[in-house]
Amino acid sequence: MKIKSIIIISYFLLISSALSLVINPLRVRVSDYPGKIIKGTISLTNEKRDAIRFSIGFTDLSLHNDNFPDWLQIDKSEFSLRPNEHGSLNYTVTIPEDASGLLLAKLSFSKLKNNQPGMIQIQTKLSIYVAVIVKGTEVYDAEIQTVSITPRDLTLLEVSVLNTGNVYVKPIGTCKIIDQISKETISEIAVNAEAIAILPGKMTKITGRLSTALKHGKYDAVIRLPFPDDDHPISRLLELIIPETNDVND
Repeated sequence: MKIKSIIIISYFLLISSALSLVINPLRVRVSDYPGKIIKGTISLTNEKRDAIRFSIGFTDLSLHNDNFPDWLQIDKSEFSLRPNEHGSLNYTVTIPEDASGLLLAKLSFSKLKNNQPGMIQIQTKLSIYVAVIVKGTEVYDAEIQTVSITPRDLTLLEVSVLNTGNVYVKPIGTCKIIDQISKETISEIAVNAEAIAILPGKMTKITGRLSTALKHGKYDAVIRLPFPDDDHPISRLLELIIPETNDVND
């Protein structure tokens, strides 16, 4: 989980560096009750020797985004920074009285470059996310749909999970694999060790890694996920069939 997080952050910083812009924080996560107002600041720094100019785009990713069009406001849609100059983007979150669950938005920073007089070209963009949990309205629920071994990698277990609640979760769970004939526990592995977020209303594939590929046969896969925590797990027993053509151990 730490390794993947480092890779993602390093990649973001690499793109950010290429665009001459450093953004902090990389993610905004806040929570409060309906009707509350939350204010905050995102810092912007130009670490290069050339002046830069960016536009800021807004995309509402909330499940019911048509109902609450103005819950997030930012104080600028475009900005310029001189070499080594620091700037800021101020935001205001107004949680609607009848909002529930998760409010989610993406802010995209696009570098602008003047090509010719009167013409502007938008280059590579980078994005950060603003997530707001509406306190007192959270519903944590999910359905474990399928389990399978990926044909391209016979040690990679995939579990499909549908988030039927209204907030996102990053469940790190387990999968116990039991031989249907001998009833022997073949393996017990971590699932979603990378802590991938499962958004409300979305089907997401999370994975686990077997130490060795399974022999062909039929297995029971007992999957357990904390949703949202260990005191409130969801679990399901699913049949896992390994075709003879996938057997690499015989």
